[in-house]
Order: sequence, then structure tokens, then C-alpha cells
Amino acid sequence: MTLLDTLNDFAKNVSDYTSGQFELTKLYARISGLKSVVKEAEEKLGEYYYDLLNENVEGIPDELKVHFDQIKQTKEDIEEMEARIAAIKAAAANPLDPGKKRCDNCGAIISVKSKFCHECGAQNIVPEAEHTEATDADTESEPVEDISFDSEEEKQDQTVKEDKTVKDKEDETVKDEKADKND
Repeated sequence: MTLLDTLNDFAKNVSDYTSGQFELTKLYARISGLKSVVKEAEEKLGEYYYDLLNENVEGIPDELKVHFDQIKQTKEDIEEMEARIAAIKAAAANPLDPGKKRCDNCGAIISVKSKFCHECGAQNIVPEAEHTEATDADTESEPVEDISFDSEEEKQDQTVKEDKTVKDKEDETVKDEKADKND
């Protein structure tokens, strides 16, 4: 056999191997697609029977009740989380004054106390305010220290002062502990 024949055989083997690998890849992809079809059909079948059993809870066999209850609880958890997401998004989308809100109908910014939207005329449901008498205890509050800084330099000075105060307190505690040990 000559060198040329050997190279031809080698090229034919590589070509056969490559076409075989290509065929394998196509078959694996087709199998994967068919498995997806089966999985989707199983999910639809499961949803159908879940809905059917949901209508007749007493007819659920005991071995399936655990799974049924798990699905029911999970769906309730999902609904709760979706409600929380909606509330967070609503709060982020409405960074208005506390006395303002968006119209449920058109989205215009209106007063919370408005009976109707000034843009679309939709009725705004105004919650009834609870009237309670304020006592002296309710109206008294501790004074709040107003800390306002005009510059970054003042902020840094205040931080340094606070750090020094904390450090001084720690030093006093250490001195007290040493004094107690010596006594």
C-alpha cells in the first residue's frame, strides 16, 4: 500500500467518523425535543387531574393528598410573594408625597382625599379616618437631635468626634476593669 492509499483510507475514516458524530448529535437533539414534548404533556395531564381533584377534595387518595397539599401550599406562597412584589413595585413607582396617590383608572397623580380624579373623573375611594382623642402621653415625644451638615468636612469632623467619644468610653471601661482587678 502506498502512502497515498493510506492517506485516502485515513481521510475516509475521518469523514465516516465525522458524519457518524453529526448523526449522533442530530439524534440526541431529536430525543431531547421529544422528551420536552412528553414532559409538557405530563405537566398538562397533572394540571388537569389537580384541577379535577381540587373540585372534589374528599376524593383524593391518601398517597396523593401529601402532594396535593404541597402544591396548594406552594401556590399560596407564590401568590403571597407576587403580592409583595406588586406592593414593592407600586411603592417604587409612586415616590409621591404621603398625601398623594395615582388614580386607579388613568394613573394621574391625585390627592388621597380627592373624591374624583381630575383627569378621567373616576371615583377615588377615600378611606375613613379614625378619630381618636390624643392624650398628653400620645403628644409628648422625646426631642430629636437635628444633625445637619453643610459640607463633607463637617461630616468627617462629626464622625471623628463620635469615634473619639466611643474610644474614650472604651478606655474608661478598661481602666475600671483594671482597677477592679487590682482591688
